[in-house]
Amino acid sequence: MIGKSPFLVGLLASAVLAAARPALAGPPLLCHPFDIGTARSLPMGTGGWQEIDRTYDISHLVADTLAILTPAAPINVRTGTIRRPSVDASTTPSLADPLTAPLQEPPPAPAP
Repeated sequence: MIGKSPFLVGLLASAVLAAARPALAGPPLLCHPFDIGTARSLPMGTGGWQEIDRTYDISHLVADTLAILTPAAPINVRTGTIRRPSVDASTTPSLADPLTAPLQEPPPAPAP
C-alpha cells in the first residue's frame, strides 16, 4: 500500500490542476472599455487602456472628473470615469492629491 500512495497523490494533484480555472476578474475591470452609451466621459488615447489623449488639457482633469462623478451618474459611468484620471494622474503626480481629496469626502445628504 505504501508504494501506491505517491501515485495516488500525484494522480489527485494532476486532477486538481487540470480542473483549476484562472480568475479573470481583475484585468477586464481595468483594461476593457465600459459601455456608457452617450454619457459624458474623459478623453483617452486610442492605443489601449493606458493611453492618454495628448490633446487633452490635463489642467482640467480634476474639475472635469468631479463634474462627471455626480450621484445621478450611472455606476458604469462613475467606474469608467474614476479609472481614467488615475491613469492620467500617474503621469502627473501633482494632480493626485487634488483629485483624491474631494473623492474621500463623504457625499452630501440627499434632499428630502
